[in-house]
This record gives sequence, C-alpha cells and structure tokens, in this order.
Amino acid sequence: AIPNNIPTQLLDQVNINHQFACSGQTNLSCSLATSETDCPGEATGVCTAYDEDIRLAYNAGTCISDNLATGSACYVGTCENSGFACSNNSECDTSAGEACEIGFCEITEIGSFCDASTPCETPDFECVNSQCKFQSPIGCSPNDSPSSCTAAPGYSGQCILQESSFKGGCFADKCLLSAGGEVFEPTFTNSIQNKIRPIRTALGEERTPVYWSQPTSSRSG
Repeated sequence: AIPNNIPTQLLDQVNINHQFACSGQTNLSCSLATSETDCPGEATGVCTAYDEDIRLAYNAGTCISDNLATGSACYVGTCENSGFACSNNSECDTSAGEACEIGFCEITEIGSFCDASTPCETPDFECVNSQCKFQSPIGCSPNDSPSSCTAAPGYSGQCILQESSFKGGCFADKCLLSAGGEVFEPTFTNSIQNKIRPIRTALGEERTPVYWSQPTSSRSG
C-alpha cells in the first residue's frame, strides 16, 4: 500500500454542493420555506438550488457546526470512549461527559534552548526540536480560537492535531480528504455555470435566479 493513501473501499461518490444554499455563501445550506431567515442580508444572497457535483473522496466526518466557507480547512477527531468520528463535543455522548478528541495544546517555553547536554529545567517539559515543550491534557481543535491554548506569561500555546485525527476540506457540511489522504481540493477543468432553477420565497414571491460560476483553478483549503 502507498503511505497515507485512503483504501479504495473507504472512498465514496460524494456531492460537494448543497441542494439548496445561500448564493453568497455556498457552504451555508438553506430551505426555500425559510429562505428569508436562512439567508439574511446581501452578504448571504438568496436561497438557490444547485446541481449535484459528484466527486470521489473520503468523507471523514461533518463540518456542519464550524460555519466554514466552502473549501475551508476542517478537522475530524474521535469520541474518546466510543471512537466514533466527530468534529465537536456535541457529536459524542455528552451525558456521560464524553469529549471529541481532535488535538492537544502544546505549551512552549519562549526563548528556551535545550539539547542532550542542556535539559529542560521546568518540570514536565521535554526537549523537542531544541525547545522546551509540554503536552497539555487540554483538548482543542485548530479551528478554535487561539485563546483555547492560552499559556502563562513566558510561554506560548499551539493546538497540535492528534495522529488519529484528519484534516480535510469542508464541502456541503462534509469534511473531505482526497484519495491520497490529503485535504480535498477539487479541480475544475472548465468554467461551468451551475444551472439554477426558479425559486420562490416563503411568501410566494419569485426571486431572480443568482448564478454561481465555478473557478477554473483548484480551490484552496
């Protein structure tokens, strides 16, 4: 097997478009019945119907609650007891206090230097790449605010992805990886304009269809 490649049997034909999405934010799903609420304001546009765009990818989990833009980086870990895929604690058994394990906070002593002859003096800190670091038990996700890994003065915090977690691209509430195990970044060989069906608001008013042109280059995650 090729390292990092996703086994063929785990790949799926997935639709990277929402059936209905706000025309200004295509990763924001909506319903025609509640379009005024789902897509408020000019920035979100109007609730629009999109054709399917089926691609081969590995669906690692959800990215629904992250409110991410289409193609943004997303992260999927595992529930600490059940081992089920999750992107946040709400997808685990919260009644039993189960947490979603995605990453951990790594604390670094600012300005520190260490090697085999100069060990770290701070308790519980270990020498990693010539710096004194500590792996905190505090869980985190790279999509969290930097404040989730705050540290005392003289120290910096960074969220490190667990080895069992995945980093993918968020498309239609799905956190996707390529067959090569990398962030899913679909390439569009032609400039394709999605076909839009006429829509009506909850009040029965017909809205002018808004067209979304897909770019000719790859999306970045």
